[in-house]
Amino acid sequence: MAGVFTDITGAVKNLFTSTEHCEKLEDEVRIVLIGKTGVGKSETGNTILGKQKFKAAFSGNSVTKKCKLQEAVREKKKIVVVDTPGLFDTTTDQIDTHREVAKCIGITSPGPHCFLLVLSVGRFSPEDNESVETVFKLFGKDVQKYVIIIFTKLDAIPTKGNVKDKLDTYLEDIPDALEALLARCEHRVIAFDNTAPSKKRKEQFKELFRLINEIVAKNGGLYYTSEMFEEAERIIQVEIEEEIQKQKQKAIDEEQKLRKEISTEKENEVKLKLEEERSKLNEDMKEKIRQLELNAKEQEQKIRREMTDAKECEIKQILDEERKKLEIEKEKMKDIFNSQERYDLRKTIRHKIEDEDESWPGKLMQGVTGAVSEVGNFAVKIAPAALEVYNYLTKK
Repeated sequence: MAGVFTDITGAVKNLFTSTEHCEKLEDEVRIVLIGKTGVGKSETGNTILGKQKFKAAFSGNSVTKKCKLQEAVREKKKIVVVDTPGLFDTTTDQIDTHREVAKCIGITSPGPHCFLLVLSVGRFSPEDNESVETVFKLFGKDVQKYVIIIFTKLDAIPTKGNVKDKLDTYLEDIPDALEALLARCEHRVIAFDNTAPSKKRKEQFKELFRLINEIVAKNGGLYYTSEMFEEAERIIQVEIEEEIQKQKQKAIDEEQKLRKEISTEKENEVKLKLEEERSKLNEDMKEKIRQLELNAKEQEQKIRREMTDAKECEIKQILDEERKKLEIEKEKMKDIFNSQERYDLRKTIRHKIEDEDESWPGKLMQGVTGAVSEVGNFAVKIAPAALEVYNYLTKK
């Protein structure tokens, strides 16, 4: 038995890293179907669940090769049913049997509320009895306290009446080994017709549910457990805790990653904003410089225009002044040459010259020289202004 236990717990540890639980274990009713191939375990599981969950075949070949779990909500409880392969079959390899028992233990952890031993009416051979004993040994000595025997295929009994009547008829004449098995399980027996209409099958389930509640109540309100189930639960709890820690660490890692991504994104956003501000500032500075250069150029042109206008005014003023001076000189010349007195004097002088007055050749020479000198002085006075006017007009 110790070797079997070692094999089973080892298989549980290796094959199961987690198991599915509902939010509240107390809301579950965990049921294990056991029996040899062909007795109708899968059909019985479907009747219990009220749905066609397990694949069933109406032949001698087993459809269920490995432990399968299905569940449904009935009577405000989550009904969890585990269908096992033919553990009673004498041809089943012992290693495979131990592995599937280990899986069953792991799936139904922390423990099943009942084991449904499915038997079909007919011959109960010594080999069948030996197989039942083997299963009891595998699951533990107290498993019989949680066993309900379900008889199927009662339609093979020719007696008229319902399945319960047919079961009573069948139990009137059974082998001693089967009678001992019933006594061992305190005669918790129920008949199942898996081909009955839905309403009848629902009534069968309610009767089974009542028996399960009686078993649990009789055993202190507890599900079945044993050293192997406790070990399986311990392993599962360790795996659950490890998974929780992994999930926590994953959440922490994801949070840190997200924070880093947000930080990087924020940093990139700030960098982009700074770059945009810097670019905008450069554009603003370039625009201001361009505006300043334009203003400076306009100011320079304005100053040049003002200087040109001022120069023109100055030249005009100089020309006007020189023109006035010229006019004055001209007026003076006119006064000199047009004066009647001078004209008369000229006539007198002419006569004197004509008369060849000895004093006049020298005076005449002196006068001519003086006149030439006056004209030269005037030319010297107006020459600078005339030169400036010439240069300005040439530059234009």
